[in-house]
Amino acid sequence: MNNGERSKMKEKNKNKKHLVTRLPWKRYEEVIYKIGIRRSVESPQPKYGKDLQHILSFLHNISFLDESMNLSDIGQAYYLAKFVQADEEKALNLIRESLKNYEPIQMICQSLWGCPDISKENVRNLLLHMQYIDPKFKDSWLGSFITLLSKVGIISYSKKFKKLKITFNPNIDLGKNPEIRIISPDTPFTNVKNIREILERCKEYIHWVDKHFSIKGLDTLDEIADGSRINEIKILSGPANVNKRFFAYWKRFKQEMGLKKIRAECRVITTKDALKLIHDRWIISKNIQYNIPPIDTIFQGQWGEFKVTNIEIPFDEWWRIGVDIDTDFEKIQHIM
Repeated sequence: MNNGERSKMKEKNKNKKHLVTRLPWKRYEEVIYKIGIRRSVESPQPKYGKDLQHILSFLHNISFLDESMNLSDIGQAYYLAKFVQADEEKALNLIRESLKNYEPIQMICQSLWGCPDISKENVRNLLLHMQYIDPKFKDSWLGSFITLLSKVGIISYSKKFKKLKITFNPNIDLGKNPEIRIISPDTPFTNVKNIREILERCKEYIHWVDKHFSIKGLDTLDEIADGSRINEIKILSGPANVNKRFFAYWKRFKQEMGLKKIRAECRVITTKDALKLIHDRWIISKNIQYNIPPIDTIFQGQWGEFKVTNIEIPFDEWWRIGVDIDTDFEKIQHIM
């Protein structure tokens, strides 16, 4: 990992600082109440101290606050249910619905659903591995997080046996289109199933950016290629895996795509400066964009995540830089 990649990783992990609750939910409710009655909580107060930034950030992360730190539509609905209508069930359901698509919750539920005898330590280890918390995260903070998930019915927790069970199954409750999908060493079948389902969601075209694209990607595309749904596949790779074996695979793949009336193209970015511009991997289509792990990571079962993204990806700009594998394969080999 070079310095640029380390810098991006540090920034990404910094943004995860407030993703997990570390206080009893009552403290978050107090802030919702104060904002709801238009009392200021913008500057630190003795009651909240250093916790205020965390509270505001977490409430914003789960969509209870908008960008201006005012109550969002969901936040206002919660304020009315909790503090005006005294409807506890409705208030709890609003929290649950906000958490169901929330990144750390998706990660926990997808990774641990169906597993027996889950301990708090198992959850801690998972959160640590995915860098949602650091080693200094207190046991009492984890307890508050577990209590909140139990309170809204995402998990059930036995204080007597100190075991928990995942009761929210994202694959059923959210159907086939959760915004976040987790890959892990323990779920090799689901890992591959996820990438296939993501590709099956794509309409009209599939543009796949992966600096280390490999034959595994061609195999997966071949399995889902449907000429009645897509008419174009563009693959943008770096030169690392583009060897003679890949080129032979590619020629056969392109020929079969042609029989399905799918135009298939592959280009390779060959300059170091251009490659440095691209860090993450993406699948881009007319109707959806996913930030994804490297294709080989998916099949090797390393930890990672697929995540829907709305950022503007300059695919066409990168595509123009690429070298066409069909016309310039020898040039690519010379660079390697």
